[in-house]
Amino acid sequence: MFSGTDNFESYSMAKKQAEKLALDKNEEVKILNANEIDNPAAFIQYIEGVGMFSSSYIVFLKRLSSNKKLLDYLSDNYDSLKVYDIILWEESKLDGRLKFFLKLKKEDVSFTFDLGKDRDVKAWASAEAKKKGIKFSDFQLTNLVINLGLDKWKLINEIEKVSIYLSAEKKETLTDDEFNKIIGFEVSGDIWKLVEAFSNRKPKQCLQEYYKISSYEENGQYIIAMLERELSNLALLHHAKKDGIPDSQIGMHPFVLQKLKAKMNNFSLNDINKYLKKLFDLDRSIKSGDIDEKVGLSLYILSV
Repeated sequence: MFSGTDNFESYSMAKKQAEKLALDKNEEVKILNANEIDNPAAFIQYIEGVGMFSSSYIVFLKRLSSNKKLLDYLSDNYDSLKVYDIILWEESKLDGRLKFFLKLKKEDVSFTFDLGKDRDVKAWASAEAKKKGIKFSDFQLTNLVINLGLDKWKLINEIEKVSIYLSAEKKETLTDDEFNKIIGFEVSGDIWKLVEAFSNRKPKQCLQEYYKISSYEENGQYIIAMLERELSNLALLHHAKKDGIPDSQIGMHPFVLQKLKAKMNNFSLNDINKYLKKLFDLDRSIKSGDIDEKVGLSLYILSV
C-alpha cells in the first residue's frame, strides 16, 4: 500500500513497484480504479479468472478507500488474497484506524509519503529541473513554489514546459521575463489576477482578465484547472478549520495559506461544492462540443 499527502511520490513509487514485479514475473500491469468496481465479487472474479486464459496480471488498484464494499471485502478476506500480486495506491493520507490498513501496517507493507516544507519541495523541483538540464535561478524556483504550491504534479508539468522551450531555443537558462511568460505569471492578461478576482467574487474583474488572456491563445483548460485548484484549496481550509488542523499540517506555503485564509469566507462549503460541480459539468460540455469554450467560461465566471 502506497499513500500519503505527497501523492506524486506515492504514485511514482507504487507504479515503479508494479513495473518491477511485472518485469520479474514476465507479466503485465493492469490498472483498476476501485470506484469503478460495482461489487467485490466482480473484482475477485476478475483476478481469479485471469488464469483461465493462461495469463496473469500485476494488479494496480487505485483509491480503494473510495469503495467501502470492496475495502471491507478485502479486509475480511485478507489472508486468502495475499497470494495475489496487488499493488494498492491511495491519493491521500489513510485513516490509520481502519482494520484493513492496520493489517497492512502490521505486516510492514504500508508505505507513506508526506509532503515536506516548501524548502523541501523547492529542492525537489530544482533536482527535477537539473535532470532535464534546466538551471533555474533561486528567484525562479521560489516563484514556482509560491505560486503553484506544493503540488508536484503541477510543478513537474511546468518544468516539462520549460524543458521543451529551452530545447527549442538551445538554451539552459531562462531570463526572468521568459520564465514569467512561459509559466503564465505574465501574459496578456494575468491568470493570478483572474483567480484572485474569482475567489473574491468579483465577476466583472475576473471576466476582464479572462478576455485579455483568451484573446491571444486557447487556454480554457488551464483556466479551468486553476479555478478548480483555487476552489479545492478553499475547501481544504474549511475542512482543516472544522477538524482543528493546525496551519503547519495543511501543507501549503505560508504566503499562499494566508492569502487563501483571507478569502475563505467568501465561499461556504456548499458554495464550493456547487461551483466545483458546475466547473466539472462545464469542462465535460466543452470537451464534448456541447458549448463553446469562451461562452461557457464567460457564463461560469459571471455566475460567481
